[in-house]
Amino acid sequence: MTFHMNMQSLPNSADNNPNTLGSSLAKGPVNAVSEGAWALAWRRFKSDRVGVWSGITVILSLALVFTTLVGPLASDWEKEVAISNAPPSWAKSAIQGDDASKAIPEVVLYEPTPTDVVDPIAVQWEQAQKAVKPAGDKVNALATHLPMGSDKWGRDVLAKTIKGAETSILVGLAAAFMAIGFTTFFIPYQEYC
Repeated sequence: MTFHMNMQSLPNSADNNPNTLGSSLAKGPVNAVSEGAWALAWRRFKSDRVGVWSGITVILSLALVFTTLVGPLASDWEKEVAISNAPPSWAKSAIQGDDASKAIPEVVLYEPTPTDVVDPIAVQWEQAQKAVKPAGDKVNALATHLPMGSDKWGRDVLAKTIKGAETSILVGLAAAFMAIGFTTFFIPYQEYC
């Protein structure tokens, strides 16, 4: 795009100041180059604080999904890693005071009392309990507190929350892509029918 201007249309254009617009136009046509749609959109996006923080949130959410799908983050969310109903670490220190790191609660597993009733599957049940129930060093290896605590099966609540966030984000992305696909392929055909 070339820009031509008549020098007579500018009052007092190049009379006293050689650095005015009139003096630069007198030298010849000036090529004006616009910055482009993507550069303009990026500049406007950077000036919007809410947009920038929303973009950061979206990027962090996608990074969370990626790390949970391929990485070690929350990969053991269904495993027993703590005692049942372990309190969050911040609540445990508030309850026990300053010496919370020294006090470790005793882990007591429920042991049913033997009965006189003959159980036809007692042997199989006992073998299954021994296979599933932690004993000895394994009991002491279970965490007594986690950042967000544990559920009644000893699973980490933080890992479960991260895994739930991954599922929610993937469902939202699937719905968005299905909507894009639907509008891209089916709506244009509606115009011709």
